[in-house]
Amino acid sequence: MSTPDGTNGGKTIGSLETAFTIVELVAQHGEVTPSGLTDEIDYSRSTIHYYLRTLEKHRFLTRGDGGYRLGFRFLHYGNRAVRGHELARTARAR
Repeated sequence: MSTPDGTNGGKTIGSLETAFTIVELVAQHGEVTPSGLTDEIDYSRSTIHYYLRTLEKHRFLTRGDGGYRLGFRFLHYGNRAVRGHELARTARAR
């Protein structure tokens, strides 16, 4: 049976859940700092820093003067999703 968010409510991987939570918070705030994230999720600043560094390494986040923000990898995947989506193909055909 599906839950309201569309998932089946089964077992998930905690570290991925945390990474996605961080990405969502960055998307909501535009830019975040490690200390700002520790105020929002229950992890130590060093653990948050490891997540941020890993997401930056894979270009999902980029570091600026005021903190971390979404990286260009999301733009790349977004473009691929649009190109591969049936609705986008239909719109281009018109």
